[in-house]
Amino acid sequence: EYYLADRYRKVFGHPINLSHPRRFNEKLQYLKLYNHDPKLAVLADKYGVREHLKTLGLESHLNYLYGVFDDPRAIPFVSLPQQFVIKATHGSAWNIICTNKDELDWDTAVKKMEDWLATDYYFLGKEWCYKDIIPRLVVERYLGDNLIDYKFCCFGGRPVCIQVDIDRYVHHCQNFYDLTWKPYPAKMVKYENFDLSLVPRPQRLEEMIYLAEKLSKNLPFARVDLYEVENQVVFGEILPAHRQLLERAVLEGVGRRAHGRRRAQGVVAPRRPARHDRGEAFVGRGRVHAHRRVRRPGGRAFDVHGRDDRDGRDPEQRHRGEPGADGRGGPRHQH
Repeated sequence: EYYLADRYRKVFGHPINLSHPRRFNEKLQYLKLYNHDPKLAVLADKYGVREHLKTLGLESHLNYLYGVFDDPRAIPFVSLPQQFVIKATHGSAWNIICTNKDELDWDTAVKKMEDWLATDYYFLGKEWCYKDIIPRLVVERYLGDNLIDYKFCCFGGRPVCIQVDIDRYVHHCQNFYDLTWKPYPAKMVKYENFDLSLVPRPQRLEEMIYLAEKLSKNLPFARVDLYEVENQVVFGEILPAHRQLLERAVLEGVGRRAHGRRRAQGVVAPRRPARHDRGEAFVGRGRVHAHRRVRRPGGRAFDVHGRDDRDGRDPEQRHRGEPGADGRGGPRHQH
């Protein structure tokens, strides 16, 4: 909890409230800490999830698998095609995308994969679902250049919005759409939107929605990644945690960073807390530490009861213009 609270405060600029989570991102962090459904580990495993799709009768949507290996030196590099993809099963974004085998430095790639296998991804983001996954490598078919990622954000088994990513390894851009392919005026802080004309409505959109719904069934939150390749829907992965559930978003149509309660069908932008929020406690190891003081953007510090260092008043006293316990902060000191 200490680690998560510190990461959350650094990303969003205010402390997390795990005792009574209200914001969308707070609730996802709560799930990250306390939802230990064994099924999540199966879904996060890049090889184990293939068996899960087979049990659901969705094997036809799996990408072609050349093999699964415990040792990168056991991968038959010579017999692989000119283009292929290697993924570590126990992490996220640990991929080698080979578009031309003749240009790939295989010795360097092997060392990179050995580092992956020797690393417990759980300790990088404290995501429970990765804790006990067996480190392996899967080698799959290369799906093509300029691949478009369709990421379905699902809540309780219901797809709500679609995040579309293009040019991920050149100039990464993304847009958000509803299930009718109507764009949202939203974006992640670190990525730009792309021109709507670049990505038309997928021909298999309804099939994608059906797959996302079936794969996220009985999950409080999941992101289902799919591709449309040669008029076929290909499964990518299921993530119980989207980017470790630490991502800022803005809704451009409102002209400011959106409030925590403002939603773009599931895309939520945290805000700087209002005055009545500034008493949120700093949570650590299940306890609320009343002696901790939280530095807010702007330079002032507030304790967990919301009292300002400058005048010692609590939020209600400031709102009514009353002096604090030390006599300071009356009408002449209002801010």
